Amino acid sequence: LKVSPVCFGTWKIVARTARPPAVKAIEKAYRLGLNFFDTSDNSGESEEWLGGAIREGYLPRDKVIVATKTGLPTTVSEKFGVDISRKRILKQVEKSRKVLGLDTIPLYQIHAHDPKTPVSELVSTMNQLIDQKKIMHYGLSNYGPGELEYLIEYCNDSGLRKPVSLQNAYNMAYFGSDSAEAMKLAKEEGLHFLAHSPL
Repeated sequence: LKVSPVCFGTWKIVARTARPPAVKAIEKAYRLGLNFFDTSDNSGESEEWLGGAIREGYLPRDKVIVATKTGLPTTVSEKFGVDISRKRILKQVEKSRKVLGLDTIPLYQIHAHDPKTPVSELVSTMNQLIDQKKIMHYGLSNYGPGELEYLIEYCNDSGLRKPVSLQNAYNMAYFGSDSAEAMKLAKEEGLHFLAHSPL
């Protein structure tokens, strides 16, 4: 995937504006040279608004790279912390494909580490989705160095595809040794780094 250095993140867009100006901002970002848009299934209506911008022609479907995530609760009634079980992922990827209007999601990310889900289950599920062409690549978000190292070792040992990216917080106010180690490991293993909350 060839992406613009700056990605348009939609995490807070629902809380800060309404749909029409949000779509206008998304369209302007593309006209200014951004082709990379990041969202999540738990960011309110942001995933839906981004999908609407694609379906309505504000973004050219074949020229933009969309990244979305799963794993966190999407409604107030869901009382879990993180759920990246196979069952949950398979359910949510179908919802995201429908909402975004994409047959294949370019980058599908796991929103956070879930100690309840075995790494083997997670990795095999993501590889299956790639084989089925429901996603093109997968990435990780909010993973510490130990969690990341274990997952990469499993991929290398099992011969399954590794994640292509790591999306962690990166800004002047919050950047501890765990973040630095995770970034270093990601670089060593060829994973691209996506900074969330950079401001």
